[in-house]
Amino acid sequence: MQDKIILDANESIICPKCAHEFTLGDGITRQTIDRHAEEFEALLKAGRDELEKHLTRDAQRKATQAAAAEIAKLQEQVSNAKRAERDAQASIEQARKDAREKAAADAEQERKALQEDLARKDAAIKGFREQEIELRRQKQAVEEQQRNMELELQRKLDEERGKITVAIAQREADRFVMMEAEWRKKFDDAQKSNDDLRRKLEQGSQQLQGEVLELEVEQSLTTTFFHDLIEEVKKGVRGADVMQTVRTAAGIPAGKIIWEAKRAENWSDKWLHKLKDDQQDAKADLAVLVTTVMPKGVTDPFTRIGDVWVISPQVLRPMAETLRVILLETHKLRQANVGKSEKVEQLYAYLSSPTFSQRIRTVLDTFSGMQTDLDSERRALTKIWAKRQTQIDRVTKSMVTVVGELQGIAQESLPDLQQIDTLEAIALPEPEQTANH
Repeated sequence: MQDKIILDANESIICPKCAHEFTLGDGITRQTIDRHAEEFEALLKAGRDELEKHLTRDAQRKATQAAAAEIAKLQEQVSNAKRAERDAQASIEQARKDAREKAAADAEQERKALQEDLARKDAAIKGFREQEIELRRQKQAVEEQQRNMELELQRKLDEERGKITVAIAQREADRFVMMEAEWRKKFDDAQKSNDDLRRKLEQGSQQLQGEVLELEVEQSLTTTFFHDLIEEVKKGVRGADVMQTVRTAAGIPAGKIIWEAKRAENWSDKWLHKLKDDQQDAKADLAVLVTTVMPKGVTDPFTRIGDVWVISPQVLRPMAETLRVILLETHKLRQANVGKSEKVEQLYAYLSSPTFSQRIRTVLDTFSGMQTDLDSERRALTKIWAKRQTQIDRVTKSMVTVVGELQGIAQESLPDLQQIDTLEAIALPEPEQTANH
């Protein structure tokens, strides 16, 4: 390619031969200048086109590289987003799995608790049924024994009446008269002693009555909860009447309950303040006041005043069962949720809620109904036994009177009637003793 340069028309040029100086425009014709200008324009246009093509290719290459980098960046962001989505999905699945496992564990624990509660209730009902069957069996046995005894007495009377034909000696008559008088005297003395004893018991001191209620509370807790430690607070020592340390089947202490027994005619608010102080001193979890007189305006057999449970003696056992279960469940929660105080607060809120009181009231009402039915049956049996005893006493007395009259008439002609003396040994237990058995 021929090299070409661009020069200004006014450029000064010196002739190499004569050293004459002249402008380029003077030494070159206009036609030559125009021709060179056209070539320059063509050359400039070709360079411009080549430059534009080069710039276009360079811009396309840079745009392609930038687009590729942007696409790679977007693909990386999409990959990261998909990875984050998979991680989030895995976290959600794990959370759902944990929630299902926890819900299943809670449901299983609640089911076991309900089964244990149902088993205890079934055992209690079974025990009541067995007691009822035993009482009915004893009732039938007593009635059968009384019928047999009446039949045997009637047979002996018929046999002796057939043998009596003449009166027996006056000596025997006098002896029977003296014996009858002695019996009457013994009966009168026994009746008087019984009346005196009953009057003394009814007029017993308030302290003695309170001690009896305290012993009843202690005995009921000892015989019912053999796993627990039941301690009596000695007289003269500050504190409640009975301290119950609730223990698990493995012997681990789960909590303490203090019991205070009050048997009085009027309610006193000082009992609550004293029991609260005793609870703090003993560091007990629960405090229960067993009283024969409820606070003014309270008609239910139990209520809660502050942190103290106030109950009647007839609901002692079901209330003790309920509070013991609460302490055991609280102990389980403490062991399973060490450091989680909010669980204890939730449990306290549940114990203070109307739902818990309603459930306790339902259990106690059911127990009271069963206790009432049992007391009614006991009173009915006692009434029947007393009636039978009166009939037997009347028959025995009539028989002895007849024998005495016959002996007075027959003098000593009927010595066989002396066997009637053995009837004194035939006696049934008193109705009160039979009822106790």
